[in-house]
Amino acid sequence: MATLVLAIDAPQQSWGQTSRANKRNTGGFPTKSGVIGLVASAMGRDWEDKIDDLAELRFGVRIDSPGTVMRDYHTAQAKKGTKGGSMLSSRYYLVDAKFTVALEGEEALIREAENALNCPKRAVFFGRKSCPPARPLVQYVSNKSLEACLHEAEWLASPNDFRRNDEEIQLEVVCDCMLGQTPHEFI
Repeated sequence: MATLVLAIDAPQQSWGQTSRANKRNTGGFPTKSGVIGLVASAMGRDWEDKIDDLAELRFGVRIDSPGTVMRDYHTAQAKKGTKGGSMLSSRYYLVDAKFTVALEGEEALIREAENALNCPKRAVFFGRKSCPPARPLVQYVSNKSLEACLHEAEWLASPNDFRRNDEEIQLEVVCDCMLGQTPHEFI
């Protein structure tokens, strides 16, 4: 087993969990489906391609800096020849958020994902095409557990966060359950 540790850092991110119709929400942290989609895109997989191998990876995210939610009031022109004028929607983004993500699984697949993210076949972005990464995604690959990697990975907070916090910091971690465990909630 191996664990791939990623830095999820961008001026804007959007991790849709409940988006419907004209309201495009964002979750407060990267979703497993969003990160698996990002890896699949980097590998060059198409929409029709199976991703069962990627879905089997264990997933965990540490919230290093939660950022703030921003609303973008969006106007789009309707297609020519169709009834109606502009389409209006609200799109929500996380601004200045930073996360450490870990994917744990078979070493061959982890190395394949690492190589794809270092040299992607398709563009990678955080939820929407307007949200590209601000830094290289791959931090490192380890033979330690997902939990150990999330505990010891470098904190991605800004220098201002370091100056404000003289005491011990406790960061929230969200992980897939181990086989046989009961989840606290489903996302």
